[in-house]
Amino acid sequence: MIDSAPSQDPARRPVYQRVMRRHGACVDSDAEAQALGDVLRTAPGADEVKVLGWHPRGGYRVTLVLVWSELDAFMAHLEAHDWMSVI
Repeated sequence: MIDSAPSQDPARRPVYQRVMRRHGACVDSDAEAQALGDVLRTAPGADEVKVLGWHPRGGYRVTLVLVWSELDAFMAHLEAHDWMSVI
């Protein structure tokens, strides 16, 4: 019998995002990166959040696992905290 790896839950998807301030200016600082991490960790459907660092074009690079059915609520949560996803 061959042991196979557990299948990935199709409702949960790994995501790489560039995230920026919506109205304010992004400042490359530890405090701002921590604040972004806090917002992402409390966002609906977000799990395994990592703030990777400053993006060369501004904002921050982040990875997370997102429950796809929560995408709209996730984006609304970012907007409510003055952040936006840049695609």
